[in-house]
Amino acid sequence: MVNLLAPHVLAPLSECNTSVVVTNVIPGAIVALVVRRGGADIQVGANAVEGSKGTVTLDAGAQLVAGDLVNARQSVGADDSPISVDGPQVQTSVADVDDIQVLTRLYRCSRGFFLGGMRPGTHVEIRQGAVLIGSGDAPNGTAAVAVPDGLPAPGTALTARQVICPKPPPPPPGTAYVRSSALPATTELPYHAGQPLPAPAIATGLTACSRAVQVVNIQPGCDVILEAVNGAWWASLGPSDQTTAWVPLPVGLTEGELVSIRQEVGPRCELRPDPQVVAVGPTQRLGKPRLTQIDCNTTPSIYAVDLKPEATVEFSVTFNGAETIYRTAATEAIGPLPAPPMPAGAIVKVRHGECDVWSDWSDFQQANQLAAPPLEPRIPYKLFACQDAVPVENVFPLSGELRVMSSKYGEIARLPTPGNAPILTVAPSLRYPDTVWIEHSVCGYIERSAERDVNPSQELQPGAVQGPLFDGDTEVIMANTVAGARVELWDETTNVSLQSARAPFADTWFTNVRFNQFGSLRDGMSIYVKALNCGHYVRTPSVPVHYHAPVLGTIVPSSCTVGDPAFTLSARGQFFRPGARVQWNNVDRATAFVSDKELQIAVTAADVAAVKTVPIRVINPDGQSSGAFTFTVAAVAQAATGYDEVVIQNCNRNYIPNSWVHRPIHIYFRRTDLGVPQAWTPIWESPHNADYDEWGRCPASPDSGARFPLDDGHTYEVAVTDPLLVGCNSGAPDEPACLRWPVITIRGKAGGGSYTVRII
Repeated sequence: MVNLLAPHVLAPLSECNTSVVVTNVIPGAIVALVVRRGGADIQVGANAVEGSKGTVTLDAGAQLVAGDLVNARQSVGADDSPISVDGPQVQTSVADVDDIQVLTRLYRCSRGFFLGGMRPGTHVEIRQGAVLIGSGDAPNGTAAVAVPDGLPAPGTALTARQVICPKPPPPPPGTAYVRSSALPATTELPYHAGQPLPAPAIATGLTACSRAVQVVNIQPGCDVILEAVNGAWWASLGPSDQTTAWVPLPVGLTEGELVSIRQEVGPRCELRPDPQVVAVGPTQRLGKPRLTQIDCNTTPSIYAVDLKPEATVEFSVTFNGAETIYRTAATEAIGPLPAPPMPAGAIVKVRHGECDVWSDWSDFQQANQLAAPPLEPRIPYKLFACQDAVPVENVFPLSGELRVMSSKYGEIARLPTPGNAPILTVAPSLRYPDTVWIEHSVCGYIERSAERDVNPSQELQPGAVQGPLFDGDTEVIMANTVAGARVELWDETTNVSLQSARAPFADTWFTNVRFNQFGSLRDGMSIYVKALNCGHYVRTPSVPVHYHAPVLGTIVPSSCTVGDPAFTLSARGQFFRPGARVQWNNVDRATAFVSDKELQIAVTAADVAAVKTVPIRVINPDGQSSGAFTFTVAAVAQAATGYDEVVIQNCNRNYIPNSWVHRPIHIYFRRTDLGVPQAWTPIWESPHNADYDEWGRCPASPDSGARFPLDDGHTYEVAVTDPLLVGCNSGAPDEPACLRWPVITIRGKAGGGSYTVRII
């Protein structure tokens, strides 16, 4: 006997539902729907479900009634699960219908897309004029729409027509509620007629006994088709915006069998699928999963991580030394899973496997009793009509269930607690007027948030992309879009969508959205944003992407003394591009590209043979120029004699590499009136930024600087070095390349005052 766990019933549901979606089903099990109505359990439908996720159709004549609690059980052979206890409550039917939400892009020739925000159980038709070209059903408010011949070319007007059951009955002679919404224009695929459509690849799961494979390199808008080369089975994944997805299979794979994979669109685009054939490998032991913390031992769901979709999952529950095994199936790589019975203090582990080849057990979690009442959840922002999601925060513990409740409809969302600040998708979209709140049910507690009124919506505005935009930027900001709307970042030059997102929720109808998951921008792109909300679609004007102008931060060295030998000058900053040129006195010099932050040129002795100032700037290949820095060729300093002291002010304009910190200097002296050269004596090390004030001015005051006295009648040489100068090896004053200033000769004289040297 196998201890089966009950499947999950997906929410929300309405009186319009004629079928219900269930998950965590043992493939091939018989799943029965059971409603709790008037204190009694009534079975309203049952059928076999092929995979871990599938549909159960209501029996002929059966229907859901507002207030019903809908649960399920599954049977495999002689083994039966209990009835689930966390199923959704059927909504109250209201004669109020809103426009649809477009959830994925519409590509020319694509055979499908997703729509949402509808009353659960709605049937939706896609019409081109009066012609029906596609349809779908929305058992949970979201419909996978099928368009068998593919979508038409851009510019063709398309309409989504909702057909909603007559509950409550519509005014005569109507037999159903109908609402039509315009659809956005289709987008061209990045392929042309006659081109091959390359096959996606199977990244993982192509092993014996596997019932799901992970497919990568999917072209958005394409169907993915897998089939056994011998024709024994086939599987497909409908069009969406995904580029990577798990594809469930109707059977377990067999080692050595050949599998063909391709992607395709409708025939009108005349694209040729280019299938690839791959062989199934041997059975593979799955990786060790991880079980999340169990804060409430009676929670109906547990989250597990690193699961293989469609794999069999087993729980081990050990209490008082006795172990019990429970079985379910994984629908997603990250839970939730139906929770087994867990006495307080029980030790719980999970594993997954295929064909009885099991992974290691996860590290254990203890099933805890709830330590304290749950926190009161919060809806942090105002809500507006047409929003199809509600943000929540302050959710703790991460156990039990969250429900979004509407005073108009009742339950419009229910799911196992996914995090402490989730965004909960609702169906139908919010309507004005209405009042909405959150309920967190855990361990016998029901904690309810404060109520939020739904505010009326306003007209969707195009908004604007904030510019300028530069090559290498990793963030794009769109201003003034609708809070909670779906937005898409596009490059107009390649007709490629870079990122899809949801605008943040806010207390105002309009807000800003930041895109930062697209990599980086490149010169030549033209960026715009599409916004989609409740049957309305707008786009911003395009903003071109250019290279940054070069920014010159410093030159090293920034000065020399007339008559100095040749040296290398480094221009340092940012946004330098290969081919950039350094200009010396407004004339291009042969330039060595070191990096995007440093360029070098050679300065000859002839360049510094006379006292002068020279402008230095950087020109990028596109002609953009940096600001200019001044290089100074200074005269040889001849200090006057007869002073009480020397004052050295450190106004060094050079920077420590890769920083904006001015470099230190080292000061030395020696007597020159003793007949033989004396050794240099270090008398001061002036630290970096020594004599700058907080505003970057130097000297900070007339009294700033390093001071040392001169003895009356003695003659001295004073040297100032900068060990970071180009060509300086030892940092000693005897090495000319290390001198930051010409050597100063000075004589001491009582009463002579101060001699000040400002080192720049």
